[in-house]
Amino acid sequence: MKRIVIGVLALFLVGMVGYRVITHGEEPAVKDIDAYQAEMGIPVEVERVLPGTLTVSRNFTGTVEGARQADAIANATQKITAIPVEVGDAVEQGQVVAELDVDMASARSLRYRQSRATYEDAKRDYERMKSLFEAGAVSEQALDKAKLAYEIAARNFEAAKKLVKIEAPISGVVTRVYYKVGETAATGRPVVRVADLKEVLIKIDINETQISGIRNGQAVEVSVPAYPGRVFAGKLENLSLSADPRSRTFEGWVRVKNPEGLLRPGMFAKVAVHTAVMENVLTVAKDAIVEKDGKTWVYVIDEEEMARLREVQLGQESDNRVQVVAGLAPKEQVVVLGQNKLQPGRKVNVVAAQS
Repeated sequence: MKRIVIGVLALFLVGMVGYRVITHGEEPAVKDIDAYQAEMGIPVEVERVLPGTLTVSRNFTGTVEGARQADAIANATQKITAIPVEVGDAVEQGQVVAELDVDMASARSLRYRQSRATYEDAKRDYERMKSLFEAGAVSEQALDKAKLAYEIAARNFEAAKKLVKIEAPISGVVTRVYYKVGETAATGRPVVRVADLKEVLIKIDINETQISGIRNGQAVEVSVPAYPGRVFAGKLENLSLSADPRSRTFEGWVRVKNPEGLLRPGMFAKVAVHTAVMENVLTVAKDAIVEKDGKTWVYVIDEEEMARLREVQLGQESDNRVQVVAGLAPKEQVVVLGQNKLQPGRKVNVVAAQS
């Protein structure tokens, strides 16, 4: 075993001596990043300037609301004994969404209990009279009298139920529950809110510098953080004709169809109002713009793959692109990524190109 170890060490020493002889005793030099970039060029991403369509838009934020929503109101100051719905539940108009205590010593509770007892008695009498009529024991007139009494009692009971049972005012989705079971509802106060979410509204505030070019009926794109990358189409409506004297802003509402029910009240929304569509104009990505000495510039790549800083004049803009009015020609290449490391006249290495 000892002989094997000695042999391996000897081979290792011979190999090291041979390596030193081949490399003349020197290790290979490693270039630093500056030297590499000076030789190969600074890596950048570019795009070619081409005529195209620019959709001009102005951006706002707002909160999603139900286009049609209503509160179920408490019609008595009584303790809540049941709330059979939760936020997100679908309900039909007239469906019970909360119940008040019927055992409390109030006139409303007493009326409810009396009408319920009268209804139950009338129902039993009517069922009994039907059986007797079918057996030939009573006249049709007696049956009709029992039926009328039952129908009157049923209507009175339905009216009395509204005193202690709170119903959904519209069909839709429960978006808010204001009370908990055991708490006392106050007369005239909302207990449950229901919204029809087939369409939603988003209120936006438009300041004086943005109002030019904005009008009712313009197309709108809406996005929410809950669904990244998804855009919902809408229209601007009910744009106010005068600014609020305090905020100096104009109020506008965006209506969005919501057949899938994805947009929910309370969601934060970004709104892009399209004010114009410009055809056959030169544009560049906003990322390409360099601001310097109060002017706007871009880095243009010449035939020798050198970066040249050129002043440009800008026009209208969209969310991520801007019109170039002067300073660029079609098919020129501009840097959109990596320009923060550039200096005029530096060689570049194009690692990616956008069309």
